[in-house]
Amino acid sequence: MIKMLILFILTCLFLALGAVLVEEKGYVLINLAGYVWEASFFGFLFVLLLAYLGFKVIETFLIGLFRARRNFSAWRSKSKQASSLQSLSSAIEALFNQQWSRAQTLSLKQVHNSPIPASHYLIAAEASKQLGELDESSLYQLRAQQGGSENDKQLATAKSLINEEKFAQAITTIEKVLERNNKDSAALLLLAQAYQHNQQFESLQNILPKVKKYTDISPTELKAMCFAAYQAQFNQAVEEKNLSLLEQSFKQIHKLVEPNQPILQVYLAGLIKLEANQQAEKFFIKLFEQTDNLTQLNRQNENNLKLLNGLQFTQPLKLIAWLEKQLKKQPDAELLKIALAICALKNSDVQLAQQAMESAIKQLKSPYSYQLMGDIYQQAGIEGKAKLCFQKGLELAIN
Repeated sequence: MIKMLILFILTCLFLALGAVLVEEKGYVLINLAGYVWEASFFGFLFVLLLAYLGFKVIETFLIGLFRARRNFSAWRSKSKQASSLQSLSSAIEALFNQQWSRAQTLSLKQVHNSPIPASHYLIAAEASKQLGELDESSLYQLRAQQGGSENDKQLATAKSLINEEKFAQAITTIEKVLERNNKDSAALLLLAQAYQHNQQFESLQNILPKVKKYTDISPTELKAMCFAAYQAQFNQAVEEKNLSLLEQSFKQIHKLVEPNQPILQVYLAGLIKLEANQQAEKFFIKLFEQTDNLTQLNRQNENNLKLLNGLQFTQPLKLIAWLEKQLKKQPDAELLKIALAICALKNSDVQLAQQAMESAIKQLKSPYSYQLMGDIYQQAGIEGKAKLCFQKGLELAIN
């Protein structure tokens, strides 16, 4: 089109140049259907120019009209998407606030206008699950995976089966996914959860190393899963009076995670019940040897002391002797003084417990230290001082 226009203009210019050179302006005669129109050559060119400009004006107007329509449609689409994302944001907030019904309603509002409908359906599935509407939860999970791969759809089906407490079927479905890819993180984590729900603890123990290696499970969740996997084995070891099984179970957990308080409590309580006091004492000696700060009562140190205080120790003489020896080397190790007070109290040596705790509390004033001091005074029959310690501990806890 542009080439034709340029060619036409050049032709007109040559004609005009020829007319000037021969001093003949020329004219144009048009006879169409009985109508005759005559004009000078330059007048004809001017009319053509006006016609072309009129054509361009009409063309620009029509293009602008259609473009405005398209822009309006795009604006409406963006407006609907923004509204759907706002509903999703409100649904997530309602879910965090445990407003299950509101979260379900908002997540499904304008879901068809959203650029991420899967997120809407996942929120609705979780809200429905919390409301006890398991069928709806399963349906929403499946809808969330409509555009996903075959593995995603099978895992969504497995989640639905778990919600319906059909654990055996869920496990079979997930295992089929792992046959195709035995390192699928989502499938491994879901299978571990299914084993836990179905109380297949031996299978859970076998899969935990892969869960740790290939999934992004948090340390807290992994520790809880380890505790669930081995708790029954700990109980079995105590019932069968099998110390080697208890030690083996604890070592297997230790390979996976750093044992937390519940794991340590079960393990140490098992040692005491199996009358393996020496192993328990050795554990605490090693624990205090690995403690960096023995002069402050931080959270970790306080948890270790609570762990020691909660055990049904009888005459922990080896631990008492080690603590006394260490305190001669480190007289400022206030943490060891509190540990000595706890052990002395378990050995019915109230005088030693009182002496050690009174020395420690001069530096370590905390709700827990005052509670221990009050317990010692109470056993010593000094009710006034015991009451005073309990009051001070309560004041510190409130403040």
